[in-house]
Amino acid sequence: MKVFDKFFQQYSYKFDKGYPDMNNAQDVLLLETLLDQLILFEVEDSENIPDDIEQIRSTINNHPEYKDKVEAVVMKTAKRPFIYVKDVSASNRNVRLEITKDLIEKGLLPKGEIKQDSKGAYYLNADGYEIYIKGTGKDKYATNTDQKEGLVVVFYNALKQGWNKNQDPFNKDNMSPLLSDLVSLGDSIYSGLGGTAKGQVKLYFERFDEESPSSKSAQSVLNDNLSSALRIFEDYPEGEMMRGETFDSIKSQQAQKAGLKADKVNPGDIFLKVGDISIPPTDEVDVTGLEELNKIFVNKWGDKPGLVAISLKGEKAQAGKAKSFLDKFKPEKIEGQVPDEYNLSKKK
Repeated sequence: MKVFDKFFQQYSYKFDKGYPDMNNAQDVLLLETLLDQLILFEVEDSENIPDDIEQIRSTINNHPEYKDKVEAVVMKTAKRPFIYVKDVSASNRNVRLEITKDLIEKGLLPKGEIKQDSKGAYYLNADGYEIYIKGTGKDKYATNTDQKEGLVVVFYNALKQGWNKNQDPFNKDNMSPLLSDLVSLGDSIYSGLGGTAKGQVKLYFERFDEESPSSKSAQSVLNDNLSSALRIFEDYPEGEMMRGETFDSIKSQQAQKAGLKADKVNPGDIFLKVGDISIPPTDEVDVTGLEELNKIFVNKWGDKPGLVAISLKGEKAQAGKAKSFLDKFKPEKIEGQVPDEYNLSKKK
């Protein structure tokens, strides 16, 4: 019980009642976010750490921006050190890549070549070592799905209003003024977002404080989503973002009529409405109407008018989509027999 008392003493000011009201959706979202940030794992040094790796640890820990940040060093093999750094994501490879680059730039890691192993993890190949920068938990600036996709919507809406005219990426010098200018635009930046996603993005912005601009993790997450918004804005500067009730309705109707999960029919994480189009009332479209629903989408990037379905998934996540879809047609395996071809006609 003392653990919970300590938790609520530290965070009670964040809740209107001084405690989370479990019947209040906003309080539940905030509680989930706070608990998510507290999920960490402990790691300890391994034995027989080489002197030159110990020197790297000392060099990092003595730098003002990484003061005492290295929690542990684990030698996976004699030439493969894993350096665990506080406040760095244990799950976001791109964040760890940015931290690795920053440590090299600051002279805290030896110069070498950054490579990827067979599992896609980044490491520094230098001085005969394969040096991995790892994290000890889910960092402060990690996003869930609602926040990630919501940030793209928010940045796009803000760009339409003239925010960040030079389209500069976030850095330690401009992060605070850019975020301040963004929030000052008011609720208009959340246009097109459903209530849950809107609340999640607002909670995400509350994580930023005076220390945030120097965080490579914060810069990486913001710039990743800003780059997506800029790419959309470049070709569709006058679109209307959709990730709310109509978005959910169209995707669920497509899935129902195709007999597949929504992401298998339409991988779009957000829709962009471009030009004057008529969206059919999906609850009135019969079982033969999947084609009618699909007609409202553009055929290729840059086309208009229509709905543009935009997937924000990483490149490496795309291949599994086709494989998963083909499993629907996979022939039955019978022991001792050569399997038939996939159950696909030439039309398919």
